[in-house]
Amino acid sequence: MTASPPNRGAAEEAHAPAAGSSATETEFTNKQVASGSTWTVIGFGLASAFRLGSSIVLTRIFPDPTSVYGVMALVFAFYTGLLLFSDFGIGLLLTQDPRGMEPAFRHTAFTAQILRGFLIWLAAIALAPVVASAYADFQGLQELLTATAFCAVIGGFTSTSIPALRRQMRVATVAKLELGAQLFGTAATITHALLSPTAWAMVSGSLTTAAFKVLVSHWLNDSRDRIRWDKDAALKLRTVGRWVFLSTALTFCADHADRLLFGQLTTKEQLGVYAVALVFPQATAQLIKSLCMNVLYPVLCQAERLGASAEDIFLQYRRPIVAAGGIVFTFLAGAGVALMELLYTEEFSQGGWMMQVLACGAWFHAALGFPRIQAAISKAKPKYSAIAQWMMIVSMAIFIPLGDMAIGFPGAVCGFAIAQIARYATAIALSKRLGIHALRQDLLLTLLMAAAASTCYLFEGYLRELGANAFARCFLTGCITLVFWAPLSVRALRDFRRARKLTG
Repeated sequence: MTASPPNRGAAEEAHAPAAGSSATETEFTNKQVASGSTWTVIGFGLASAFRLGSSIVLTRIFPDPTSVYGVMALVFAFYTGLLLFSDFGIGLLLTQDPRGMEPAFRHTAFTAQILRGFLIWLAAIALAPVVASAYADFQGLQELLTATAFCAVIGGFTSTSIPALRRQMRVATVAKLELGAQLFGTAATITHALLSPTAWAMVSGSLTTAAFKVLVSHWLNDSRDRIRWDKDAALKLRTVGRWVFLSTALTFCADHADRLLFGQLTTKEQLGVYAVALVFPQATAQLIKSLCMNVLYPVLCQAERLGASAEDIFLQYRRPIVAAGGIVFTFLAGAGVALMELLYTEEFSQGGWMMQVLACGAWFHAALGFPRIQAAISKAKPKYSAIAQWMMIVSMAIFIPLGDMAIGFPGAVCGFAIAQIARYATAIALSKRLGIHALRQDLLLTLLMAAAASTCYLFEGYLRELGANAFARCFLTGCITLVFWAPLSVRALRDFRRARKLTG
């Protein structure tokens, strides 16, 4: 795969002919976007399939699956919080900055992430007793959190080859790496569970996944990472990292605090059902984020360097991302009950309505909102992301307690979905300052989503009344979903084919 030399200097870009550079970059990007988007969908889809298969198997292996998933929901939520509260944008800087691939930057970034990994683990050791005392009904929480946090130590030694590959739009290689890590982690989890069906099996899988990524990332590295510290690179990390740190810290509160709040509002069994119901909407949201980070973000960064129109590129490359999200979110909103009945045991039957509500909220945040946030970050405006996440947190603090007081736990889940809409509305207001509007397109897409999801929901309920089994309800609802989204999907495929033809 052809790619620009990773160490090409900023001066070289500045002195290149503007018109010629633009044409070359545009043609190259079109080809890479078509390939990168395809590989992101394939890789993430297979990885999600492994996670889904693992959850289905584990719910049948664990003697008390709802309790295990409830405890691990808190463990992973707290661990993710430690990761995000210590993130200062190493990967983003290596991808975005013109000097990001210089040895001084890469060595300093590698050293910084090793230090960060150890600090995360030490913080987990210190905080685990406090967390365990706050959730006294969740047995084993302290030990499980401490062990899971060791993944940060392992992950700290991951090479800088991954952001280098993203910068070069070599998404296929990144997708294969993530897929292999997920495969090995899933195998380790299931093997451990068969030998000892406890929550520790999920910890083993996480540690295996982290170790695999470290080993393969160094094998893929184009230059050896060393422990070095460059003052200029460190200053750049600190300058950019301030807003990235605030943004990612707020992202944790916005995206993961629901499990921490619900752990205080309900039982560990119901929290376990919620965690399983969240798998599909969360996996879809992660797929969209991967498409945005692996494809949309590098393209927008390049547009910023070349002075191209951000809105034109945003509209062009967001279309397939929204189409992919719309298909899955429509299906989940319509067939959530049937899907939970088809895949899981009776203990998880309540998860159907939860999945439907979560899918509706995720549509606004992931499919429509996240591409706007990536556009802001590509313009070196991570503070816009921080503002949007802050609005989400404020909205959660208002709507989740109100919903819980009104109708109990179902109201709390609805409050979480409403807060996601508030975050999206904030992203719209902020993206207008960057010259990205697209409000009319968002309204049309939301109307399509509402019409499709409502039709699927009513049709699935009608089939249930007729006595149709879960598989038939899922299949027929999926067919209706594809009919609704076919026109937009076909248009996105035409864009891909046109992009390939541009570069032969």
